[in-house]
Amino acid sequence: MRDNRLCLTFVKHLLNAIDMQVTDLLERALRLEFLTAEEGVFLLEQAPTAELAYVGNAMRQRHVPGNVVTWIIDRNSPMCVLPTASFATSTGGPAMKRLM
Repeated sequence: MRDNRLCLTFVKHLLNAIDMQVTDLLERALRLEFLTAEEGVFLLEQAPTAELAYVGNAMRQRHVPGNVVTWIIDRNSPMCVLPTASFATSTGGPAMKRLM
């Protein structure tokens, strides 16, 4: 029983530390400070999607004020990265076929 409580306490501290690190990285991003690739991957894996979207939109607002958002779709890219497939060619790998 004591081991279970000790394990639960450890998990709570670990989750709290992750939350604090996510908050710190998001605040740094809002201040337009450089984040490493590793920090970006950490945010992608650990931060809630809504918080990432909020911070991303706030950063965009600094560079392009207003509510009109545009993007470019590059169909000539040789790689497609999806959670369901690590790689697909633009000529029709398995993940690409699902996108078409």
